[in-house]
Amino acid sequence: MRVTIGQKLTLSFLLVALLVGVLGLIGYFNTKETAKDVEVIANVELPGLVKLAEMKSHVLEAVEEAFAYPLLDDPVEKAEFFHNLEQFDTSAAALKETARIGQRGNSRWQHV
Repeated sequence: MRVTIGQKLTLSFLLVALLVGVLGLIGYFNTKETAKDVEVIANVELPGLVKLAEMKSHVLEAVEEAFAYPLLDDPVEKAEFFHNLEQFDTSAAALKETARIGQRGNSRWQHV
């Protein structure tokens, strides 16, 4: 039985179409998985960055108060210094909790 050129072309076209379809499906599922990963990272990282900014602010304020208290010998400055340190501790605890929740929520990211 001889295979004609038309049959060879049709078979080749169908094979290429099948391969393109399979690669398209693989690409689609990879895109969906990547979108999920980006969402997980955004939900974990963004709150962490906000907490880090808050912590930086509290540390800078505490440092200012630490320098002002000995120079001015003002009890109000001392109280503000300790208040800022407490705020820093609260922010640090919240950041730690956010990171823990993010890791627990998606076990895939625990080793990262």
